[in-house]
Amino acid sequence: MKKESRIVLVFIVALFLLVFGIEFLKGKNIFDTGTKIFATFSSTKGLIVSNPVYVNGFLVGTVYDITNADKSLKRIRVTIKLKKLYDIPLNSYATIIKDPLGTPSIDIRLGDSNVFIKNKDTLATEYSEGIFGALASKILPVSSEIQATTASLHTLLNSINNILDVEAQHEVRVSVKNLEIAIANFATITKNMAYLTNKDSGALTESIKHINEITKGIAIHENSITQTIDNLEAVSMQLKNADIGGTVGDVKNMIGHLDEVLNQLNARDNSLGLLLHDKKLYNNLNSTIQGTHILLDDIRLHPKRYVQFSLFGKRSKEAPLLAPLSTDTVMSK
Repeated sequence: MKKESRIVLVFIVALFLLVFGIEFLKGKNIFDTGTKIFATFSSTKGLIVSNPVYVNGFLVGTVYDITNADKSLKRIRVTIKLKKLYDIPLNSYATIIKDPLGTPSIDIRLGDSNVFIKNKDTLATEYSEGIFGALASKILPVSSEIQATTASLHTLLNSINNILDVEAQHEVRVSVKNLEIAIANFATITKNMAYLTNKDSGALTESIKHINEITKGIAIHENSITQTIDNLEAVSMQLKNADIGGTVGDVKNMIGHLDEVLNQLNARDNSLGLLLHDKKLYNNLNSTIQGTHILLDDIRLHPKRYVQFSLFGKRSKEAPLLAPLSTDTVMSK
């Protein structure tokens, strides 16, 4: 085989592996045709490839592909890949469920038809507002009705102003003013609720995203947390099995013995106590030590006075020492 042919072959194999790898990372398998059905939505609500597809809470497949059905992007076509061909009635419909604490998913609501879907059939779809959207949709109509009722009440009160006296009219005006303030506050609360539940910039949505990130972080470090808990349990077990009572008893005994020694040192009926507290005994001991120093220094200076080294030697007639010599004098001798 020529060198050019081998280069072309290697290039084709590398290109095939690259395409296969990209499709595999997208959750696709180019060798697996499988059962695929379609659903068209006006909004995917953040749905991405590989998101789960459920029927009655049971995982039946994943999102295989997401493409635009027209150039205006008013319709988005979602390809659903089923794990196998299930008996899903043809009049079933698909809806996108926005999970505040997780990823979006597709939920297929089963119909009652006796005809089941086949490969490459298209399911009907239904728009789902989600939890917060449903809450906002229920609050806004109530707010509109309250505003309409307030306008009618205002007209009615204006009509009966000529019937009531001046004081009664003033009380009615104050009541109406308070009612208008309450309605304005309710409208402000409604707007704030709509802002909080906004799927793109809502503070509540951001908080939920942060909670989701924290939950993912805990899941990632689950092994480390479990290991730490196991270590704490091991330490607790060692402390439980340790003879802490015996150790405390030994310490108490040692402290008791130390107290006895200190008491003996503080007492005057023993040698150590007298040595520490009797000044007379201290002075006598100090005098004895000084006399011993004088005797030793005199023996060093006049050894012949105490020991005769010769039969013809003479005893030293020098006077004995009355005080110990300094260190320099002893060293010079």
